[in-house]
Amino acid sequence: MCDLLVVYLMMRLIQGLILAALNETGLTLPQFNSELLNEAGRVAVSALAFMVLLMLYWLVCETVLKGRTVGRACLMLDIRQAGSGNNPTLGQLANRAMRKFATFGFSGLTLRKPASHDARNGLGWWSPLGVSADSPMSHWRIKIASGSQEGSYVTLGRMESFNKERRILIGRDPNWSSLPLSREAQVSHRHAELRYDRGRWLLRESPAGARNGTFLNGKRLTKGQWTRIQVPATFKIADVELHFQR
Repeated sequence: MCDLLVVYLMMRLIQGLILAALNETGLTLPQFNSELLNEAGRVAVSALAFMVLLMLYWLVCETVLKGRTVGRACLMLDIRQAGSGNNPTLGQLANRAMRKFATFGFSGLTLRKPASHDARNGLGWWSPLGVSADSPMSHWRIKIASGSQEGSYVTLGRMESFNKERRILIGRDPNWSSLPLSREAQVSHRHAELRYDRGRWLLRESPAGARNGTFLNGKRLTKGQWTRIQVPATFKIADVELHFQR
């Protein structure tokens, strides 16, 4: 709504500047009550001018200003990669803008889920004014909630496999695992893997299988099959419970 008001004020300002320029040169526009333009025609021309100006406003905001508009600036909103909190790539912004323009912005008319042009590009909006604003994904952590390592945790930014490949390897093998678990646990050497892919977190048990299983919401996962999880999440690697926290 704020942006529509901004575009309307811009249109009136441009009209005023044009009229002022014409007055200085001594030129005049055809009177609105002339036969050239009736009431319906004036409404149509004004609506067309408004739509053209709105599209130009969107084009500049979505591409040059990286999604920043007056309304979003008032709310201190900033577009980021969903989950990671990193700045979007030029490709993500361009694809997002094309999807939005193709639907004239109607793909963003949703209350309970992200706009489709944002979600399909792995993007989201962040604001320090938000009650539960996400921290950068490098600050997220996995906490061990049972077993001999209970209470310990590791942040994602400390894992080399996450920083390089957006993967988290879980098992007892310290040379393979980015999250090595105690040898006292019933965990396999190369038990499971977490992966961040296109705005989604996925979990799978090793394709080779794990003797004591991997469980999400009490259900054992099929070996080698990726399952999407929503962070924060709780899952079990054999007898070890892990909490994935923002």
